[in-house]
Amino acid sequence: MNAYVLEGSRWPDGTQFAMQFNLGTTPRALLDGSASWNTAVAPVLDMWNQNLGKLQFSGSNGPTGFARSGDRLNSIAFAKTYFGNSFGKYTLAITYYLSSNSTLIEADVLFNEAMAFDSYRGPLRFPSGGGIAIADIRRVLLHELGAALGALALAPATPKEVKVETKELTNDTTLTWRANEEPDLAGYRVLWRETTADLWEQSAYARNVTRFTVQKISKDNYLFGVCAVDREGNVSPAVYPAPIR
Repeated sequence: MNAYVLEGSRWPDGTQFAMQFNLGTTPRALLDGSASWNTAVAPVLDMWNQNLGKLQFSGSNGPTGFARSGDRLNSIAFAKTYFGNSFGKYTLAITYYLSSNSTLIEADVLFNEAMAFDSYRGPLRFPSGGGIAIADIRRVLLHELGAALGALALAPATPKEVKVETKELTNDTTLTWRANEEPDLAGYRVLWRETTADLWEQSAYARNVTRFTVQKISKDNYLFGVCAVDREGNVSPAVYPAPIR
């Protein structure tokens, strides 16, 4: 865990970052004796806190199964989908995070309820009849939080000075931004979604430019964002544009 170095988007310095455990109870005691899923994963935050600097995690129990993107709550829950998107067939969990400019504001960890979980230490356990391993939920959460931090360490910095031009009345939308300085930058991706949608719906690759026009998509009906992309395919969090005349 000491290998992660945050660049570009980051958590606010000195933050007590509150995670809400919404995994709920179990019908039986888990293999390690934990009486609930929430109890089983709680030690993960202390494991990370020992290796983090100014950022420290804290945890509390919340309503079972609750997770909503954009509510600025950092929820950990079981789910059938991740905010309407299907899990991969063998995907155990996904960490979905949001940022504002270069500051992370939310991270939700959603466990795929179609997979088998328990809580135990030691070698992987398997069902008595064979098949896919029973996932240790504590190890999965440790990985998910680490993967989120590690992905940000690899990603390019978020684009700066992102603007949307508003001086002309047109159904096209033009965005501008200041060029990133990474030597391995490949380009940018422009995202958009309807104002009522929770997730980005469409995108276009903008190459290594600082101005891009989305044709026949009105800035009055859609929200836009711009991400930086490097040559390895790592993507920064999206930045919302400010209006410019």
